[in-house]
Amino acid sequence: MSHAVTQSPPASVPGATSLLSANAVAGVFRRLLQSVLRLAVKAGLRYAELDLILREELVRVAQQEIDGAQRANASKLSVMTGLHRKFVAAHLAGGSEASSSPATRSETAVSQVFQRWAHEARRKPALKRLAIAEDDKKKSFTELARSLVTDVHPRAILDELVRLGLASEAEGSVELLSDTFTPQGRSDALLALMKDNSSAMLDTSVANVLAARPLQLEQSIWGLGISLESAQKIAGVAADGWRDAHAKLFEAISDAPEAPKGDETYRIRIGMYVNYESHPGAST
Repeated sequence: MSHAVTQSPPASVPGATSLLSANAVAGVFRRLLQSVLRLAVKAGLRYAELDLILREELVRVAQQEIDGAQRANASKLSVMTGLHRKFVAAHLAGGSEASSSPATRSETAVSQVFQRWAHEARRKPALKRLAIAEDDKKKSFTELARSLVTDVHPRAILDELVRLGLASEAEGSVELLSDTFTPQGRSDALLALMKDNSSAMLDTSVANVLAARPLQLEQSIWGLGISLESAQKIAGVAADGWRDAHAKLFEAISDAPEAPKGDETYRIRIGMYVNYESHPGAST
């Protein structure tokens, strides 16, 4: 038997900020990261790069939280974020000191080897194909990797380049497939769309939790215990419903008058999503 449930936020959330639990927010943060980190691993982003991004954005958000009349100095931001004052000060000064820190440098073992290999192959195209094992007669991938990185095994670097679609391996040799560190299958257009849509949805959810403004529409309906075929059919119903809603909403947006000159302007984004995935144990 399947079950349908509608979810929506309460009509009002008085004093929501004071009700926030650090543990509960940490749980939300962890779950949201799981989805985003799938992209990071696919794209070849490493911990050092993600760590720097997280720290920089943490400082930036903390700056936004400080009242405009107060001074967002390094000491205040360090206390708010738990980050070392030296990093915060470097970030406020332009980020040069923080970005060049050895502990957070974006140059990783894989990207270092790839960049050197691509550089040499541009100068000498024959180097696009290398023997994997060290060879006294010709340059090998192992030799190239060991000349740049000493703490990561060349085999591990090669496996990662192959996984990212930047190199292919066959019969004891490896071939460079790209001259830029851009993993295959990435779609800049889809990534841009995901960034805009996902951030807009999250902004609405966060604002509703914080009661930072009048609650905005945030609802969903979900079902349990259904088959894949049923899920796909329901997704088709949702797509048809969106087409109908899209026409009406597009017309409403097109007919909306411009804000009077000098008034604050707003952007509105309205979306719909469908997600179905395996849910073991959901059937009854």
